[in-house]
Amino acid sequence: MKKIISTTKAINLINDNDVIASSGFRWSGSPELLLSELGSKYEKNKSPKNLTLIFSSAQGDSVSNGLENLAHKGLLKRVIGGFWGINPKLVELAKNNHIEAYNVPQGVIARLFSSIASKSPGLITKTGLGTFIDPRNEGGKLNEITKDNLIEVIKICGEEYLLYKSQKIDIGFIRGTVSDNNGNLSIEKEAAVLEILPLAMAVHNSGGKVIAQVESLTDNGKINPKNVVVPGYLIDYLVLSKDSKSDHRQSCKYVYEPSLAGNYSKKQSKISVNDPTNKIERQIIAKRAIEEINDGDIINLGQGIPTDIIPLLQNNTNLKNVNFTLESGVSGGVPLAVPDFGISDKPESMIRPDDMFMLFNGGGLDVSFLGFAQIDQKGKVNVSKFGNNFVGCGGFIDIAQNTKKLIFCGCFNAKGLDVKIENANLIIRSEGELKKFINNVDQITYNPKFALSKKQIMKIITERCVFEYKEGRLELTEIMQGINLEKQILSQIEFDIKVSSKLKVMRIQ
Repeated sequence: MKKIISTTKAINLINDNDVIASSGFRWSGSPELLLSELGSKYEKNKSPKNLTLIFSSAQGDSVSNGLENLAHKGLLKRVIGGFWGINPKLVELAKNNHIEAYNVPQGVIARLFSSIASKSPGLITKTGLGTFIDPRNEGGKLNEITKDNLIEVIKICGEEYLLYKSQKIDIGFIRGTVSDNNGNLSIEKEAAVLEILPLAMAVHNSGGKVIAQVESLTDNGKINPKNVVVPGYLIDYLVLSKDSKSDHRQSCKYVYEPSLAGNYSKKQSKISVNDPTNKIERQIIAKRAIEEINDGDIINLGQGIPTDIIPLLQNNTNLKNVNFTLESGVSGGVPLAVPDFGISDKPESMIRPDDMFMLFNGGGLDVSFLGFAQIDQKGKVNVSKFGNNFVGCGGFIDIAQNTKKLIFCGCFNAKGLDVKIENANLIIRSEGELKKFINNVDQITYNPKFALSKKQIMKIITERCVFEYKEGRLELTEIMQGINLEKQILSQIEFDIKVSSKLKVMRIQ
């Protein structure tokens, strides 16, 4: 059977009401050609229609590519996604009740493909308990028309777990670099392995069709069998990329840079890695955060201020063998920031995201640095929804609930905060308009009561103070030199806060 077909023929395999799954991490590994052709066909013919879309991580560049190609009213009936933040058109469809919309933790979806492949009833995990994912709260439903329960609370040996239910997948979109004529797929120019193997298995065992976008073809026997990431018998059809620059980019910024794929020598690399931030408040937070790292730690860095840690840590000679991990499955090297968050310059290793999340879910992270948007008195955190706007949880819940030490990094207030340093004191020139420490968060993305280990350490580092979660509530434990406790901290918090009797003074480093 000849596997190479045109993009048009590939998309014609999709029928109304099919369930499709697409793999990618931002632009990395995203099958842009297939996604754009599907969107174009619907615009012209109004078919196929009423599709269900499943994805673990958002795909695209926040503008018009990736999953945004599918953001047409009528094309999609239901969307089940881990992170929605870079797909604003999909978000608008959900906000306007044009699609049924679910948010499921990114790691759960990545691992759910294996459950589907093995014909299990679903993925059983504690991840999501006590958050908006819990069906006793919102069940991951993002709008009024979303009714079906995809998640169920079950008890095993007297303990509560969530069952994320399996479902059949009709079409799978994946991407690789090179395929031979039998469909054996390699990824030597990709910046991440991604979950293309378990996705392909899930689709194949569902009786569906796996379509792989590749950059080039080679003869049988030319690919080292150890470099085959998806065996050819799992791939039904191959589609050739037309233009690497437009439909097979390695990342948002780069068409192809060897060092992002691990194909480099010490003298190579044209990547411009993150420079230290010039914002004083972010410098303070990042420098204080580094104090939470020990030699040999396995750590995870979230988006935003946590990425400011990277350039500062490169110049820190006191810490050795610090192991960076990203939810994309990439480890080591120098992690890149948005828009190319999820990949690294000169990575040390790449594994599948579902395997990485297995490490995360089982408590394998020593310390994680994540951002925050809202926090209440009991330490519940929101990063996923603000009023009627949402971005989704991504891998946040998988990471936050299960890490040994959890450090939230962020400015005390948002929108308009302006600070300076004068005589080694922190001076607040203007306060941010949006308060972050509020009575009730808009959505519970992290709930400390349901952390995997009851011994989890949780701290919140801001530019002016540090809080710790102790005995079921937040406690102020450190204050920056130059900050007025009453005026610049307590009066800016909507709830009463406990102040430690041993309040430490933070100093400008």
